Amino acid sequence: MSSTLDCSNDNMITYEDWIGNESVELLDELPPLEVTDVHITYLNQTSLILNWTESPSDDTKDYTVYQDNRLIAVVPSTPSKLQPIQYKVTGLTPATDYTFTIKARDYSDNEAEGVRVSVRTQGLHALAMNGVSDYIRLPRMTFDTVELTCQLNLLPNKEYVFIDARPGISTAYFGTNANGNIQFGPVWTEVLVNGKVPPNFNDIKNMTAEFTLTISLSVPGTSEITIFSNYRHMFHVPGRIYAINVYHGETLMAAYNLTEPFQGTAITDTSGNNRTATLQGGRWMMD
Repeated sequence: MSSTLDCSNDNMITYEDWIGNESVELLDELPPLEVTDVHITYLNQTSLILNWTESPSDDTKDYTVYQDNRLIAVVPSTPSKLQPIQYKVTGLTPATDYTFTIKARDYSDNEAEGVRVSVRTQGLHALAMNGVSDYIRLPRMTFDTVELTCQLNLLPNKEYVFIDARPGISTAYFGTNANGNIQFGPVWTEVLVNGKVPPNFNDIKNMTAEFTLTISLSVPGTSEITIFSNYRHMFHVPGRIYAINVYHGETLMAAYNLTEPFQGTAITDTSGNNRTATLQGGRWMMD
């Protein structure tokens, strides 16, 4: 006789009960539930960070990470489950498309189908901004986080605006004041440099190497966003821009890759949401 027992929401157990003294074999054949909120941060030419939220299944043992269908890592689950997980992928090739899949696996080695995310690594160029008239304008959207990967060539004791969303959100600016010190509006409640809170915000103005600035609002807002000048196109920033990503929670609202040259002023939104940005000036440089 063959039958099935539904033992929980996460596990289906089958058994075969033979007449006689043979033992009953119980088999767990149901995979755990999928991970959620899979997304990529800190993307550059040769590396990136994969992010996801754990499977809610209690019997999840670990997570298998595949790069283009090739297993590259096994990441243990946490005791509490439902925690955010990060895994850094290295050794990638510039300007190359990749697909990553995160699969939850249980203690019976049942593996979920997996959640996929595709990405293209940064190219070998950067968009150089002259600090006089160059800027980028992103279209109106609802967001709470802006992630800007750039390099700065600031002069001392001069006012600059790196990011400005004041057309729609009061005090939503980030830059330096006339004394050259970092200042930003109180609506930005979190400021990270390469994923960490800087010991001193003024360290940002001295960063002449590529870095990622991530700033987050206390609550989502809706506005256009100007990069490397204020919204009135003053206080331009000299330096290079590599990438811009805009999020609403864990949802990627817009993404712009400035490491592969293109013609014209329209900057394609690589998130697939068709939020085309506008480039004023700029010139392409090998990085």
